[in-house]
Amino acid sequence: MSGSGADLLALAARRRLVAYFAEAGAWDATHAVRYVPNRATERRYLEGLLAFGAAVKVGPDRYYLDEAKLREHSGRRRRTGATIAGALFLAAAAAAALTR
Repeated sequence: MSGSGADLLALAARRRLVAYFAEAGAWDATHAVRYVPNRATERRYLEGLLAFGAAVKVGPDRYYLDEAKLREHSGRRRRTGATIAGALFLAAAAAAALTR
């Protein structure tokens, strides 16, 4: 699968996962919900959230999202993406300048 196709799948998984928890109001331990990822992309995203502390496991297959940590995690993802895009642009501009 192309990079952009994989990126779209990952974005869809993130949206599904966050929507699931948001619709359930699972923002604290008392509102934790059962969640079992259906897709590998959802599982990987949940694992990343758990490692970052944006998702918290309170029991077997029971989680909630820490809203502040989730915002921080999303902000880091955007900044990393912008940094990569900027580096690629500079590399392309340098290559173009060298071929003139």
